[in-house]
Amino acid sequence: LARDCDSGLNSELSYFIPSGDFDITSGGVVSPARRLDYERPNHIYEFVVVAVDAGTPPRTGTASVRVRVANTNDEVPVFSQSVYKTFLSEDAGPDTLVAIVHANDPDGDTVSYAITGGNEDSNFQLDNQKGIIKLRRSPPPRLRGPQYILNITATDDNASGGPYPLSSAAQVIVGINDINNNKPVFDECQNYNAVVLENQAPGTFVLRVEAHDADMGVNGEVKYGIMHRDGVSSGFDIDSDTGVITTAVSFDRERQREFTLSVTATDQAEEPLIGICQITVLILDQNDNDPKFENSRYQYFLREDTPVGTSFLRAAAHDDDQGSNAAITYSLSNQKPTYLHINPNTGWIYVNHPISQ
Repeated sequence: LARDCDSGLNSELSYFIPSGDFDITSGGVVSPARRLDYERPNHIYEFVVVAVDAGTPPRTGTASVRVRVANTNDEVPVFSQSVYKTFLSEDAGPDTLVAIVHANDPDGDTVSYAITGGNEDSNFQLDNQKGIIKLRRSPPPRLRGPQYILNITATDDNASGGPYPLSSAAQVIVGINDINNNKPVFDECQNYNAVVLENQAPGTFVLRVEAHDADMGVNGEVKYGIMHRDGVSSGFDIDSDTGVITTAVSFDRERQREFTLSVTATDQAEEPLIGICQITVLILDQNDNDPKFENSRYQYFLREDTPVGTSFLRAAAHDDDQGSNAAITYSLSNQKPTYLHINPNTGWIYVNHPISQ
């Protein structure tokens, strides 16, 4: 309120505030023109009020106004970073420091922290007052790559007064540095069934093997090979990238019926680990052998009174092939009359017609 000792128009007053934060009525009532902010320096607004009379020339008077703002909880906690990034070794032990998050509340409220997502394995523990994130103490943490994304919430205690506490969120991205602690494994090693037909040309497909390594990057990248004993070739090749096994030579089943291969899978770490699978390759038979008689010539003397039906000689033959390829049927050349017959299955020759010298 201002007073003017003049009269008439010379005492009629109007008020002005050269500040955008407050308004004043013709009666001198001051009110905020916008929402006030407690978090300004010293929590104080300071401005000048001008009273002007209607005289000619007009005369003015001024007064300083200082408004102290009471606090209310209208500001969320503010993290020092929206995203925190850190790295851990896969074998990091209990109580290992992961990260420290910090949020400041402009209202001056105390802030508490919580992990609200990304900790499904419960590997991480958070000090809710200090914002310190560590690996759990017990049981020992079990980390898996490539990373964890932890959602962290900071909530004020609403000490400044407000309808409810306010909160904000940040992320902590924890990259996991892999160590080479898993060797390649042939999951189907016991189920491999490898066969090759004999006499096939080198390069014939045999089998495709596959191994998996649970590590990451080069620690989990697998190359294949075949172990050779004393530098002697196994007779097989393998593609180091695909695991496809092919023949390196043409095989003869009658010389060797099966081969045992020691297939390796090696990861590409600086200190590599190796997985081994033993595979038996069976050589299948092809009908590539003629039957052979035990003797090239047989001689036998019969009495002319030998009864019909008498078996007197077995012309035995054998075949180096296998199965049906080695089954032998015997026969005799045509005779007139047919003095002799042979059992087609056993090779026994018997008298079929009375013999006369």
